[in-house]
Amino acid sequence: MDTEQGRYQLEDEVVGLRPARYEDCARIIAWRNTENVKKHYIYREDFTLEQQQKYYREEIETKRTYLFIICDKACGGREVGCTVLNHQEGRDSIEFGIYIGAGGVLSRGLGRHATKLTTDFALDELGFARVVSRIFTDNIASMHCVEGGGMVNTFEVLKDVVCTDGEVKDMFLYEKRKAE
Repeated sequence: MDTEQGRYQLEDEVVGLRPARYEDCARIIAWRNTENVKKHYIYREDFTLEQQQKYYREEIETKRTYLFIICDKACGGREVGCTVLNHQEGRDSIEFGIYIGAGGVLSRGLGRHATKLTTDFALDELGFARVVSRIFTDNIASMHCVEGGGMVNTFEVLKDVVCTDGEVKDMFLYEKRKAE
């Protein structure tokens, strides 16, 4: 665990965020493959270690995607989940995602703090004009998380999104823009 001062790339009084490393791949898929996390994603199949390692090499190492490990400072830097920023070529925006897969840490505000740190990084350090996030309309916890981190519901509804298990649901689009 990264508990020493200065070990985080981004931090506030509640959470520290450090860049994910190749050796984190097993932990990341363990979190991502929990039922509580999978049900909030379009892609709902379990990830394999090989898939995550390939993703790391092709996306993280090339800096097309930024993946941070969320560390809970109140628990000695315990690693509890991830934030991700994924840039699609040709767009002035970057997409934000978050999941907390470790048990016993939900409803403590960690996601709100991690959201603010990550989205501010995207706007201020990476220079994007806009950060977006797509959230299923029934995922109240994620809505509170991103709103607490400064994102705003645009009330644009992405209708009839088909998940890989066949479920069809609507999503809200959230955004955070660079201050003018």
